[in-house]
Amino acid sequence: NFAAYVITGQVIFTFFSDSTSLAMTSIFSSGQIIKKVYVPKYIFPLSKIAYSLVNMLFSFCAVLIVCAFTGVHFNWTIIFSFVSISYVFLFSIGVGLILCSLVIFFRDIEHIYGVLLTAWMYSTPIIYPSATMPDKYLFLLYGNPMYYFVTHFREGLLYGRIPPLELNIQCFSYALVTLVAGIYLFKKQQDKFILYI
Repeated sequence: NFAAYVITGQVIFTFFSDSTSLAMTSIFSSGQIIKKVYVPKYIFPLSKIAYSLVNMLFSFCAVLIVCAFTGVHFNWTIIFSFVSISYVFLFSIGVGLILCSLVIFFRDIEHIYGVLLTAWMYSTPIIYPSATMPDKYLFLLYGNPMYYFVTHFREGLLYGRIPPLELNIQCFSYALVTLVAGIYLFKKQQDKFILYI
């Protein structure tokens, strides 16, 4: 079911790319507010990621419609789709905090990240099955956090299976480690933001 396969991968990756791109620019685009009024700085990236989450939930409704029209049989395992979205949400917060902490000091990251996202999308099995990737490139697949999130999302929604424990551990580990790293870097750098925005 190619249409359902593509849209389930695309919606997860789009959520991640949109939320992290918005979070990345959230601090310096709000520089005038930060300079005039004291506001906890983490509010800015978190609000952008929350905004993307709301868009994702609307997109999820569209995904269900496409899946229904293309013959996907839904069952109770669809609830694991929300677990997948939660993993991506936490991962996006971590990546977003890292990016907005760095782009304040290195503005070129904003342009580099756009190129990186394109390469990242093509290294994630969104429009092709993971089984078709040549063995010599499998390291790109297994080292790609989005591969695990997309696979987790499809397991419950498309295939009607409970995502394996190992897959849940991999998703949770990527999300948690990135979140902790993002929080640590953001808290370490946030007092310097005012000097560069």
